[in-house]
Amino acid sequence: MKYVLPYDRLILCRDIEEGELFYISTKTLDETIRLLFVRTCAWTGHVIAIIEPKLICKIDTIPVVQTDHPIVPLEGHGLGIRNKPYMEHWIQSMLLQPLFQKECDLVVQRANLITACGAAACDGQHAANEECCSVVGGNPPIRLLRCTVTSNIAGIKGVDFQSTKFTKLFLTEEAMKVDARITLTYTVLRQKVNDVLREYRDANISWTIVGWFDPGFDPGVDPGFDPGSAPGSETAKDPTFHIVSILPSRQLENTEKFSTIQQPPIPHENLVFAQLPTRHGVGAIVHRPLPQAEERPAAHEENAE
Repeated sequence: MKYVLPYDRLILCRDIEEGELFYISTKTLDETIRLLFVRTCAWTGHVIAIIEPKLICKIDTIPVVQTDHPIVPLEGHGLGIRNKPYMEHWIQSMLLQPLFQKECDLVVQRANLITACGAAACDGQHAANEECCSVVGGNPPIRLLRCTVTSNIAGIKGVDFQSTKFTKLFLTEEAMKVDARITLTYTVLRQKVNDVLREYRDANISWTIVGWFDPGFDPGVDPGFDPGSAPGSETAKDPTFHIVSILPSRQLENTEKFSTIQQPPIPHENLVFAQLPTRHGVGAIVHRPLPQAEERPAAHEENAE
């Protein structure tokens, strides 16, 4: 018999002291709204406190808990946090594993600007046109940095990543607006990212990388093409990493971030010549009148003659 746990949200968490994974489950949307009471918090990758959790069941050995209280975001908590770097032997476990590593090196490649969800709770970690897990909707889309990240200490290589908090280290608030006037030059953007990373490296600031991963495992196929039914046919493969947070151990305040690049203004006479609307003041759009044809007598005047 297969037990099915009905839920509205299933939130994957990691115990900061023991380093093990667990889920928080809500059964209804009302429970979800109560749980995520602080709706402006970027919950992804955040440290939280759970009040009076109750163990409900386990999913693939991972505990599932529920609570009747809102979760509490913690800042400057001072709690001990156990590192959980990626271990290759975990591949054989076939279970989700946590990834939490402090004092990491960081290499960012393939930096690009994309349009993502602007809801605070999801930290912009999905596209603007995808359904958001946040209970607060209606947030305008924002422009974020999407890239691949590599860290030798954390054991990750070329993992896709995007995040509002991470983007704010490299872009100004104005540049993150979708309607901002930006001449997108990948060379300039990537150089700016490298410059900011160099400033952190020169200041001896390391990075904390948080996430989880699916162990690399292929169940195999038997001669009858029935997946998983051939004992001994299982093979290990590279794990799939899911990075949810990359933040420096301390943030530099005076880094030169990627900003909006204003287009040079087009001369007014060129706009008129091209028959383009020109803006004068606020809300007033003036069009140059179309060239007038030679004046001809009105029809009734011709008839009169």
